[in-house]
Amino acid sequence: MEEKNNNVETGRKMKTFRNHLAEEVFYWYIIKGNTEKGKVAHVGTERQLKLKIRKPTFPDGHVLLKSRKDLKIGDKWKGSMGVSEELEESTKEYAKSLEKIANDRALKMLTKSERENLKKIADILAKEKKEEVELDEKQIRFFTADERDRYVIDEIKKRKLARHTVNATDDHKMKKGKPTFKFPTPSGEMMIHVWLRSMAAPASKDTKAFNYSIEDK
Repeated sequence: MEEKNNNVETGRKMKTFRNHLAEEVFYWYIIKGNTEKGKVAHVGTERQLKLKIRKPTFPDGHVLLKSRKDLKIGDKWKGSMGVSEELEESTKEYAKSLEKIANDRALKMLTKSERENLKKIADILAKEKKEEVELDEKQIRFFTADERDRYVIDEIKKRKLARHTVNATDDHKMKKGKPTFKFPTPSGEMMIHVWLRSMAAPASKDTKAFNYSIEDK
């Protein structure tokens, strides 16, 4: 009788777990508007949309949000569609929960292939989290205008094209014709086109003015 009760309890736990798997499916969107009201502008994975919205050329007035509702581009967005912070924290702990459950005796009711599939899901979630952290570390130094300028200046000096630089990003005429050189952004998703010009006296010969633009590859 005790063994039968244990099996019933195990079955109940596994049903709850499978329901948890189904519930924790999120859809990611870039909303034109704010968290309370707007329209769906872009649909994709979390990583794809984070890369897109962090591009320096991406327009203002957009927010990255997730929901359990399956929406398409052009659909209206309401604040009630978003996922609460409590659920977000639950998702962050999801991979750890899977690993713990994999060692629970409830899994004895599953076949070998089902257990292997659960472990694969845990590995995928852990990998995605690692990629997200690596992406954030790469892009943090490229987030502000000052950091972007410093990134370009460092590359100019690394190539020994000038010892001293003057920021001329307000001189739009400089960006005509072929750039002096191009190099990738920290994420590698876009290219930075750099233009240089010599400075008039009394500036030294190794002083150059610079301007740049960030464009798709």
